[in-house]
Amino acid sequence: MIDLQVDRFDLTELKGSPRLNQGHYINSVKGNFTSEKKNFPSGTVVVRMDQPLANVCTYLLEPESGEGLLAWNFFDRYLVHQWGMLYYPYPVYKLMNNNGIKSVPYCN
Repeated sequence: MIDLQVDRFDLTELKGSPRLNQGHYINSVKGNFTSEKKNFPSGTVVVRMDQPLANVCTYLLEPESGEGLLAWNFFDRYLVHQWGMLYYPYPVYKLMNNNGIKSVPYCN
């Protein structure tokens, strides 16, 4: 376990498009970033930005990206309560300073 200062995205609005697009109702989102100290368990996936495909990672994981995973419904079941109008925090956090976090490659 490690405590890290991260930026969390809190959704204030999650709206699906009125028409299907390739089998998906594309989401548009509104929200705010909040800084918080969060405890992460061992085995948490860290996507480093000092790699050749960092721009692709950013494009896919950024919550306000129009073509990212949030827009294409990948995170819907994690964000929306079964009942009610509240949203869970977006499950991807921004770590602005790695503080020497030790990690191993996820795949070779």
